[in-house]
Amino acid sequence: RRKRRGEKEEVISDVFVQNPDCSNRTKSQLYRNFGKLYASQGKHDEALRQLANDVYFSSLQVGPEHMETAGGYYFLATVFYLQKRIDCALAMCDKVACSSLSPFPLRPLPLLARPPLCSFSAPAHSSCSSAS
Repeated sequence: RRKRRGEKEEVISDVFVQNPDCSNRTKSQLYRNFGKLYASQGKHDEALRQLANDVYFSSLQVGPEHMETAGGYYFLATVFYLQKRIDCALAMCDKVACSSLSPFPLRPLPLLARPPLCSFSAPAHSSCSSAS
């Protein structure tokens, strides 16, 4: 069964190779679905990698603060929460709340008014890197 699953993933990843003109939206959706799949299987590190790709391609398509991209941040927050990395989950929730098309756009408090949250954009220097 594992071999079949691996083969399916290879076939799907080949879609990008065979279709280099594939839209960023399609890439984002595919990575999001793989991220959700890996999260449901408990493969959190791989889920984070896939969801980070989702956010990247969604940001290229519609921008990093667009509501479509906020879905990727939401799923990143969920995986961080499952890993008990609450500070990282809250940082991703901030990104969702601050999305430009959110029905209730919230702007974060000035940095001096709240404790700093880790930054997912610079994982090498934060506690949010995928290596635990």
